[in-house]
Amino acid sequence: MKRNKRAGQKPVWSTTQYSNLIRYIPSGKYFARIRVQGKLIRKSLKTDRISVAKLRLGDFEKEERRNVESRVAAASGKMTFGEAVGTFQERLKADIHLKPRSKEYREERVAALLRSWPGLNERDVRQISRHECLDWAQRFGEKCSPVAFNNTIGTLRMILDKQAIRFR
Repeated sequence: MKRNKRAGQKPVWSTTQYSNLIRYIPSGKYFARIRVQGKLIRKSLKTDRISVAKLRLGDFEKEERRNVESRVAAASGKMTFGEAVGTFQERLKADIHLKPRSKEYREERVAALLRSWPGLNERDVRQISRHECLDWAQRFGEKCSPVAFNNTIGTLRMILDKQAIRFR
């Protein structure tokens, strides 16, 4: 823990009996302090109660480790379309610039995409070709309205662009 370097001053941070849980003494708030893949992450748990802090710490740790796993999978190129959709949905939920109904509509478009393209969820995103997308678009365009078609295409692009996938 970092301590003030001046002699005679009280420390600002204190450890707790729980690993990865520290307390900021001036405010009394608890913070998570974890190391994930060599990176030290410190985040406020926004509480001054240790019982609440312990619960939030577990959730925060799980979330951070899951995020790292999905980034590693994307970087290694071993990501299924279903995993890419999961990442897209997490980012969609966290986007503060979209209204709730816009988020729901994007979820509807994802569901329509997966219903209309059987087996897409299990496909490796790097194996999806431009030709396959065009074939799917032709079949899908015959069954739905132009607005739904355009928004579903846009959603597909967002999912693939977020994963930095380039068509071959």
